[in-house]
Amino acid sequence: MYKILIVDDEQIERDGVRFLLNKFAYLFEIAARNNGREALAFLREQPVDVICTDIKMPFMDGLELCAEARKLIPSVRLILLTAYSEFSYARKAIQVQADDYLLKPVELDEFQRVMDRIVSILNHQEEERKSRQRRLEQYRSNPQGGQLMLKELLSDMTDESQTDTQEERGLVQETMAIIRREYARDLSLASLADRLHVSKGYLSTLFKKEMSVSVMQYITMMRMQKAQQLLSETSLRISEVAEAVGFHDVSYFGLTFKKTFGMTPAHYWNGGSYD
Repeated sequence: MYKILIVDDEQIERDGVRFLLNKFAYLFEIAARNNGREALAFLREQPVDVICTDIKMPFMDGLELCAEARKLIPSVRLILLTAYSEFSYARKAIQVQADDYLLKPVELDEFQRVMDRIVSILNHQEEERKSRQRRLEQYRSNPQGGQLMLKELLSDMTDESQTDTQEERGLVQETMAIIRREYARDLSLASLADRLHVSKGYLSTLFKKEMSVSVMQYITMMRMQKAQQLLSETSLRISEVAEAVGFHDVSYFGLTFKKTFGMTPAHYWNGGSYD
C-alpha cells in the first residue's frame, strides 16, 4: 500500500481529498497535516510516496514544503492544490518539480486523471523493484555459488541502480561508493544518513526499494567479498581478516561467512572449494 500525505490548513479540504481517495478506491495509507511546517516534521520521521498540498498556508506554504520535501525524499510525487485566483502560483510548480496540480473546487474527472497517472508511476516503480528482488532471490537460492556469484551480484546492483530521478540515483550510488571505500570502518545507517544529509528513514526506504537489500545487508555483502579476497590472496590469519573487513568479533565473522557461502572461513582458508 502506498502512502499519501494531505496538507491543507482547512479541514474541509483535507477531508474532501480523503473522501475522493476512498470514493475511487485508491489504496493509500492516508495521513494529513494542517500546514507545511507540521508536514515537514512528519516527513522527517515517516517518508511517503505522494504529497497532496495546498499552496497558500500559514507558517510554511506548499511550494516551500515541496522544495524541502524533495530534499528529504527525492522520489516523492507532488500534487499541488490551488484555487483559480491563485493560478499564477502553479507556474512555480516547475521549480519544485511538481508532478501535477488540481484546481479548487476539484472536479471528479480531473482528480481521477491525476491520481491514475500518479498510481501508474508508482506501480511501474514497484514492478521494477520486484524484478530486481526476483534476481536477488535467484542469487540467494545458491549459497554455494562462491566468489563469482557475490562479485556478479554486487556488480549488478551497482550497474542497475535505475532510480526515477538523478537525485535518487546519485544518493544510492554515493551510499554504495562510501561503503565500498570504508567497509572496514564502523558504518551504520545513521552515520551514512548524516553524511548524505538525508533522514535515516528515507535512506533506508530508498536503498531497500532500489537495491532489494538493506543498507546493512549491502555492507555485509561487501565485507564478505573482501574477506574472500583476503583469504584467497594473502597469508593473513582469520582473526586478522575479520578485523580488516570490519568485524571485531571473530566468532560473528565466522557465522556470517558460513551463512553467506556455506562453509567456514577456516574451511575456505585451508583450500575449501565451491566447485
